[in-house]
Amino acid sequence: MIFMVNDMKFEHIKFVALFLAFFLYAPSLSAGEDVDWVFGEEPIFEAGPESPEIGTRWALGARKDDIQITFRLEVATDMEQGGWLGDIRAPEKFYAKVYLIDNEGMKRYFKLENGKAVGPDSEYGIWKKTPSTESEQMLLFDFSWEQMQMVKNAKSIELGYTSFDNPDDSKDITIPLESFNGRLSELESSVKSVEGGAKYIMTRQELDTTPLNDLPKEMREDALEDLKQISIELSVPLIDLLKLSKNNIQKLRKENAEALKEAKQAMTKKAHQAIYDQEPEWFDINVCPKPDVGYCKNIGKKAYLESSMIGDGNEKFSGALTIKYGKIYGVIWRSKGSIIEVYPGDIKWDRDPRIFRAPKAEYYYIIKDHDHIKIKPTADVYAKN
Repeated sequence: MIFMVNDMKFEHIKFVALFLAFFLYAPSLSAGEDVDWVFGEEPIFEAGPESPEIGTRWALGARKDDIQITFRLEVATDMEQGGWLGDIRAPEKFYAKVYLIDNEGMKRYFKLENGKAVGPDSEYGIWKKTPSTESEQMLLFDFSWEQMQMVKNAKSIELGYTSFDNPDDSKDITIPLESFNGRLSELESSVKSVEGGAKYIMTRQELDTTPLNDLPKEMREDALEDLKQISIELSVPLIDLLKLSKNNIQKLRKENAEALKEAKQAMTKKAHQAIYDQEPEWFDINVCPKPDVGYCKNIGKKAYLESSMIGDGNEKFSGALTIKYGKIYGVIWRSKGSIIEVYPGDIKWDRDPRIFRAPKAEYYYIIKDHDHIKIKPTADVYAKN
């Protein structure tokens, strides 16, 4: 049986295969020999060669200094379940880090997820502190076709190898990749020749743009709970969502969220309109020109506010802050408690409008800065040409 584990539903999908056969079908990968990359294909049996065949394994492997690294694809016979994984094998218990070296000789760490020791000499994914009972030990890790493309574009693989029983026994093992792409082409051709196999050699971008119905069964099953919620959210039948790709579904969700947001903003704006309607038409209550209102002479001038800067109490910092308001267009009289400003709020940030009222009866300037009108007490403003 092969099953899929996904650590972030519908967002990131990984496969973990449970066929832990130790020996890749590739006769030239015999113990003690250094061999270049070899492609192998073999059937997977339920419980040994005499039992029913339940799947197929494709793999690429190389051996250097008694250390073997393998990348393999294991898929059930119906091609609906399966996935990639990799392993590193050695004649002793060991640790290993993997690096990729590019054509310019630059080395970078190749992160492999969920690495664990497997076999009789391991427990819970780590090596037992007991003598080895096996002649070959293995570290297993998750792998993907996307990572295979990274290997494909490298010049060589470097293994940072450390013995478990003798930690001081460390070495770097470089495995060239000159023949890797040729063997990988063989693997691709073989997998694609099987109906339903092509979906296992797709990049993340290809997976994200492929209809869910065309992906492995377990990808669909693992995403099913999320899809049920999305079906309710979008009011789209589940069967129709399965005809779409992940990217298509994300686009639909985004469009739906934007439509809901716009509808909510429209309703909010309508609710706020009652507040906006209370704001006076400022130019309709302009008292100028009026001979007995001296402030009228400042119409046409520029309005400024000058305020003291905040100091440290010892007036270490002194000076004033000058704010330019705009041009004076009129003068109005506002009684105590009357409206002097309606803050429009911000629908985008869910901020409600507010009404500001005059703290006392006095004259105010109508100041216009471009299309924005400000109402400021004459006592707080000085005007100049």
